[in-house]
Amino acid sequence: KEVHDLCRVDHDGKGSFDKAMAAWNHWKDFTGVNNIDTKVTISPENLELMEDIFDFFLSKGCNSIHANPVFEHPWTVEEAQLYYCILIRLAERLLEEEDAESSLFTEYKG
Repeated sequence: KEVHDLCRVDHDGKGSFDKAMAAWNHWKDFTGVNNIDTKVTISPENLELMEDIFDFFLSKGCNSIHANPVFEHPWTVEEAQLYYCILIRLAERLLEEEDAESSLFTEYKG
């Protein structure tokens, strides 16, 4: 909630996490589908929370987490090194999940 509300605000400037989760739960109840895809944007500001963010979505039934780093912000060498370490831990975490995947680890053949 904290990370989402910092990055995603409504027209009044208020965080939209509660509205997004209500819509998510409504959709799940309406469709009966529990496997939901989501997208995560990685930035230096939320980098240290990436594992918690992934764990949150996995606990909510997401089996596919699309993720991409922001490119508008120039990453420092230290941020890039931390990102690398977190990617290793996330890869190990996703290997523990039977049906989970992330676009961070999907080979792109374009």
